[in-house]
Amino acid sequence: MGVFDWLLKGACIIDGSGSAAYNADVGITGGKISAIAPDLGCGAVHVRSLDGLIVAPGFIDIHRHGDAAVFRPGFGEMELRQGITTIVNGNCGMSIAPIPYAMRDEILRYLSPVIGSLPENIAFESYSDYIALLKQTPLPLNVGMLAGSGTMRAAACGYQDRQLNSQALHVLRDSLDDALSAGTLGISVGFSYMPDIYYTAEQLEQALAPIRNTGLPLVCHVRGEGGLLYDSVREAIQLAKLLRAPLEISHFKCIGRRNWGALLGKTIDLNEHARLDGMEIHCDVYPWTAGSTLMTCLLPPAFLQGGVAETTERLRDSRQRALCREVMSRPGEDFENIVESMGWESIYVSGLKS
Repeated sequence: MGVFDWLLKGACIIDGSGSAAYNADVGITGGKISAIAPDLGCGAVHVRSLDGLIVAPGFIDIHRHGDAAVFRPGFGEMELRQGITTIVNGNCGMSIAPIPYAMRDEILRYLSPVIGSLPENIAFESYSDYIALLKQTPLPLNVGMLAGSGTMRAAACGYQDRQLNSQALHVLRDSLDDALSAGTLGISVGFSYMPDIYYTAEQLEQALAPIRNTGLPLVCHVRGEGGLLYDSVREAIQLAKLLRAPLEISHFKCIGRRNWGALLGKTIDLNEHARLDGMEIHCDVYPWTAGSTLMTCLLPPAFLQGGVAETTERLRDSRQRALCREVMSRPGEDFENIVESMGWESIYVSGLKS
């Protein structure tokens, strides 16, 4: 019987400490690393030569939408094949919870293109109910969760463009308090998605006031990622300052060829100045030159009133379609007009339910 269950010979070790890579063997016992040294001999049940392949700590993917996927068969297989051992769900203001029974179908209908379908045997309403269910589910990797401001607002007053009245604000604050007590990792905002798109930074600051000074990060998909990028990042910084919260900007990028270069540099400088002023601000970037989002994000906000059902009905009207087409033909002043900045030739439909 060997000293180790597994012995990985000749690995290139990158340990995550910032130190330079080095060559060593790795011994594994009981599913855990028990030794790392230049020569551990050959005393193991299984021995594999890595010939310089890299061994590193598991990767952390901080921007995922696997809120519903965690309950589906096969969850985690693709992540583990990529070396991902920890993920954070609930991004872009679109966490799967809370979904009170009265709003369940409407919220899930809007979220499903992003998070997929929820198994029929899975039921919960509050954020804490979801977390409790998550803890009871055998998971092949570590899963963290943000609380989405958009879902909390939808649970309180749906997808209409309206000021939050006192009752809706009370319901939203109850949802937020529930998420805080359940140990949420932070609050996500989707400024370019319904219903967060209807907030101003000042209104959102009022809604999210309970997170002020908690140290929890504000994770923002900013309102515009093309011509509106600078003003959109400034809006997120303003909100984080009002809440005295660390800021994480999701998938930081600049779309539209005419916006490359100067606008991106100007926005990076904005971030750097915020850091010099003592603000904690970070960005995540994905390593490819394409984005992925809902088809509704192509439409002007005025056409999105009332959620998916009303948007679909509105677009059945030829006059409404003509007006929508006209608005989408020119640069957006109050929304990021992806069609105008990118061109239809750069837009691909990657998934349809029917």
